[in-house]
Amino acid sequence: MLKRKLRNYLLSLTISFALVIIIIGILFIFNANQVSLSEFFDVLPNIIIQLISRPLFWLILSLPYLLILLIKFWIQGYRRGGFSKFGRRFSYSFIAPIFIIFLLAKVSTWYQTSEDFNYEWDQNAFNFSGISNQAHQKDGKVRGMHVFGTRNLDSLELRKLTEGNIEHVILVPYADQKDYNVPLSKLSENRVHRRDSVYSQIIDFCKKSGIQVIVKPHVWIYDPSDGKWRGDIWMESEKDWQQWETNYTEFILTNARLSEKFNLPFFCIGNEFYLSTTRRPDYWKSLIKKVRKVYSGKLIYGANWDREYREIEFWNELDYIGIQAYFPLVDQEYPEYEQVRDGWNTHLKEIQLVAEKFNKQVIFTELGYKSTPDAAQYPWEWENYAENQFQPISNKTQVYCYQAFFEKVWNQKWFAGAMIWQWHSRDDGKTANHNFTPKGKPAFNEIARGFLSTR
Repeated sequence: MLKRKLRNYLLSLTISFALVIIIIGILFIFNANQVSLSEFFDVLPNIIIQLISRPLFWLILSLPYLLILLIKFWIQGYRRGGFSKFGRRFSYSFIAPIFIIFLLAKVSTWYQTSEDFNYEWDQNAFNFSGISNQAHQKDGKVRGMHVFGTRNLDSLELRKLTEGNIEHVILVPYADQKDYNVPLSKLSENRVHRRDSVYSQIIDFCKKSGIQVIVKPHVWIYDPSDGKWRGDIWMESEKDWQQWETNYTEFILTNARLSEKFNLPFFCIGNEFYLSTTRRPDYWKSLIKKVRKVYSGKLIYGANWDREYREIEFWNELDYIGIQAYFPLVDQEYPEYEQVRDGWNTHLKEIQLVAEKFNKQVIFTELGYKSTPDAAQYPWEWENYAENQFQPISNKTQVYCYQAFFEKVWNQKWFAGAMIWQWHSRDDGKTANHNFTPKGKPAFNEIARGFLSTR
């Protein structure tokens, strides 16, 4: 009996897993403008690893089998006690759990949105013309937004961005790497072709709206060892380093050629490779020279805020000093505005020293804050969906963070702009969330107000 149930459960898991992969494959190919199956199979191992590493995925796979058991339970009740017993079983095994879940969801939503924050929107800060203000032509500053969900990026979505005085859209092509000590995967031709086709359409849309595009490649470690990330990338042998650097060079040059093809003003050669940039600087100097041969625009690298930007010695080879600016500003949740503002003081002194040392302007290649009470305390932390169910949304803290940035940083002589993290085209901008996105939030008004300034 037990063996049969176990066999049936495993069979159900197998069938459910196969159906999930087939559905993902169909959606992938449909969204990828009918690329070949080989493209899907290139990324399939990464998809499978991401899925099976999540407990929620296994719960979802188990739902069909659990539903079958539940239906059998109801039928047995009907056969033994008629409709009365069926009704009781149905009520306490289905209706009652659904009601409890619904009630908990309502309580969670009430708790998350219970912050007392009456924000007065400044409609005068917005640009409703549908065309970029071109303020960067006056002060030379980047007014950027990292945009994701690019297949949904149309003229209507771009109009929302121009309303917030966004003048630069940052596109993020990814290269895959399994772990911090495993060489980077080589890009397939199909993947490059698909991305170039999508980017071509986006760039055309952006030009019509007066928006400039910046390509900023990232490496995605899809199966990291615990606590490891891009800054920890370090190969275990020189042979592996050669492979990593060869594949990374190809990845960067491919995107640099794309940027040159479309005459894009800036190109970012990488982000947050602390160990590599500080211990293998010769590779990065060589990479910069190779990029210069295929790309004629301005070059930048996005160094981590913690130590990397102060330790890099090849800033002279680039046009700007780039910083992923997730600086901690306070040491507590729900800070007052003055605390957030004053939290920039020490960081500004350190940034200015580096800017003066290399005689370069600084661009924040990433700057973003979540709608959480600890956004100014741990700005670099990703939102945790499980924990967020028990954490209030704090639009006030997010607003304070952006207000402090524009007051303390934006008008510094050495400062040349910021690329905000991040905007999701698929987000309706109405649903309350803890995410980085400012879409539909008071923070977007602050960004519009700050980017409007050309002082």
